[in-house]
Formats: sequence, C-alpha cells, structure tokens
Amino acid sequence: MSRQRWTLLCLLLIALVGVGGLALVSARSENTAPIAETKANSITAAPTPQPALPRSLDPVQNIRFTIYDAGILPREIKVKQGLVSIVIDDRTRKSEGLAVEREVGNGRLRVGQVKLFQDFWRGRDQVRLVPGTYVVFDASKPTNQARLIVAP
Repeated sequence: MSRQRWTLLCLLLIALVGVGGLALVSARSENTAPIAETKANSITAAPTPQPALPRSLDPVQNIRFTIYDAGILPREIKVKQGLVSIVIDDRTRKSEGLAVEREVGNGRLRVGQVKLFQDFWRGRDQVRLVPGTYVVFDASKPTNQARLIVAP
C-alpha cells in the first residue's frame, strides 16, 4: 500500500471517529436537557394527580366455577373487593355462560357475564367487584346458582 493511500485512510478514520464522537455528544446533550428542564419546572409547578392504575396493572384474584347439570361448584366463594378474574368450566356442554348479579335490597343488578369461548367449553372474563353479596348463575339454567361474597 502506498504512503499516500495510507495517509488518506488514516485521515478518513480520524474523520469518522470525530463525527461519531460529535453525534454521541449531541445525542447525550439532547437527552439530558429535557430532564434538567423537567426538574426545574417540577419545583415551581403544582403536583399533578397520578392516574389510576390501568386495568392490566391492578392485582387480580382468580376464581373458578364449574357448571354441572345438578348445579355450580363451588357453591360459595369469598374474595376481596377489586378486580376478579372468573373462569368457567362447562361440564354440561350446553351452557350459555355464567351471569354475575349483585344483590341490592330486594332485587339484583347485573354486573357481568362470563361467556364461553366459541366452540369451547371454557370461558374467562374480568369483573371489578365492590363489597357485597353476588349471585352467580348459569345463564341458560337460572336455577343453578352459587354465591360470591366480596369483602372490603
């Protein structure tokens, strides 16, 4: 390799390293500027309220009901208030799912329904429950019932 080519190659390498270093310093100064600005602004600005946790980050309690021709097992489940994942297992192979209703005075208020996955005999859904007593029943046979007690 000639001396002229060697010198040109070294100069090109030095230029590339210099440009890369400048790009790195520039990117680093851009990343730190908003942080310093945010810290300065947060001291003078009023605190903003934190949003509620997204549904996917809330703690979830998992419960399972199995639907038989003779009834639903277990007959009673106790959980804490909050997000509850209800899984159903249909042993009758003809259920339309599981309805969840809250007992309010002399009546009931529907809070959700767990439907079976299409062409399967299982289903799952999540419901946010407040303290109280709930009736869980087979949507296709309302006499098949179970209780769900939600504690505070």
